[in-house]
Amino acid sequence: MAEYLVVRYMIASRLFRILLAVSMVASVALIVLYRWSSEPVTTTLNSSAEVKATDTNVRYKELRTDYVTIKIPAVWTVKNNSTRATRIQVVAFGSINPRGQIAITSDTLPAGGLSEVGDYHLRVSQTGPYERVTDNSIPSSAEVFLNKGAVNSYTAFVTHGKRYVIITASDTTTSDDALRLLSQSLTDLHWLN
Repeated sequence: MAEYLVVRYMIASRLFRILLAVSMVASVALIVLYRWSSEPVTTTLNSSAEVKATDTNVRYKELRTDYVTIKIPAVWTVKNNSTRATRIQVVAFGSINPRGQIAITSDTLPAGGLSEVGDYHLRVSQTGPYERVTDNSIPSSAEVFLNKGAVNSYTAFVTHGKRYVIITASDTTTSDDALRLLSQSLTDLHWLN
């Protein structure tokens, strides 16, 4: 009788361990599925919209985010953000002519407007590292700042209804090239709905 009870105890103990392991695996799978389903939709690049630039021999392609499209050099590499660690949606860069980098962030405006967007507030309130830029090549709808601490880096803020976009352009060659890159992006910027 004692052996019978010991055998039943061992079987029950093993079944309990198996059920515990299965429930742990199912819990981990559910957590992974939940995190995966809560990730933002990645931005897609529409490479079929390639156009010829009017002022140079550089070919451009359309870059589409959740709220806007811009044109970038066709030879550039595009990296889409698939994590929530940062609000940056897309980074496009090129190491050959034209060289440079563009980072795009777009979101809905807070209730208080652009002044409540942290990146904008920082540039307006911290005039030491940031300088407001006015240039004839920049559309009047954009507010542009030079980051004096970074190499040839400009950031533009543009609003449209209840949305905003931040475009940061940098170039490793000259400050003028970075400003030209930003100006081209802003000129070709189109809002989606």
